[in-house]
Amino acid sequence: MGIKLSKTDVQIEEDPFLRLGYGLNAYFMLMVKLLSMMVFCTILVLPFLYLYQSYEGLSGSRKYYLAKYSLGNIGGASTGC
Repeated sequence: MGIKLSKTDVQIEEDPFLRLGYGLNAYFMLMVKLLSMMVFCTILVLPFLYLYQSYEGLSGSRKYYLAKYSLGNIGGASTGC
């Protein structure tokens, strides 16, 4: 018809979550920031996990497949159970 869309209509067309309000958009932005922070922290910790699993301090543990990634596997601690 030749009718121009307003700026608000164009923004809503580009991002449909704007119809849901500020609170929900702020929640989604917070979730994206928290997800990116957790990915960064995971990448930062991976060398330490590799270091911990290379020792055999907890090799007698029943759940060694999980315990080998803990700090106790270096050998300064022993299992009590």
